[in-house]
Amino acid sequence: MRALSSNAWVVRGEPSMGDKLPQYIVRLINGKYTCDCQASPWGESRGLCTHIGAVIASQVYEELMRTVYAAVISVRCVDTELIIPGEGASVERVVNGEETTYIIRTNDEKTLRALLACNDKIEEVTIGTGPMKNWEIKETIQEVDKTTKEG
Repeated sequence: MRALSSNAWVVRGEPSMGDKLPQYIVRLINGKYTCDCQASPWGESRGLCTHIGAVIASQVYEELMRTVYAAVISVRCVDTELIIPGEGASVERVVNGEETTYIIRTNDEKTLRALLACNDKIEEVTIGTGPMKNWEIKETIQEVDKTTKEG
C-alpha cells in the first residue's frame, strides 16, 4: 500500500482474494471510503472491500506507533485535581476508585510545573513529558479501565 495523498491510497490487488486488477485506488471522500473495486461489474458481489480494510488497518497501526510526548501520573486520593497553568499541555483523567491516573500530553518534550490536589493537600509538582508510543498510553488507559470493571 502506498499513499497518494492524505485521502487517497494505492492498494495492491491479491488474485487469491478474487482481485482482477494488479492495484486499486482507495479514496476518502466526505468521510466515506470508496474503492475502484466497488465500481467494477463484480464489485457489488464482493461484500466487504478488503482494500478499504487494508487502508483503515494501516492507519490504525500508524496511529498506535506514532511517537507522542507524554507523562503518566497515578495518585491515590478520594478527591484529586491536577492543574497545569498556561497552555501547551492537555490532561486526560482516568478514575479507578481511589486511584486517578493522569495522562499529560505536550507537543514536544517539556518540563511542566503543576499543582496537584490530593484530598486536603495541595502540592507543586514537576512533570517531565518524554517520547512515548501512542499504544503505550492506550495500554495504560485500558489497564485502568480493566481494573475498574473487575473491581
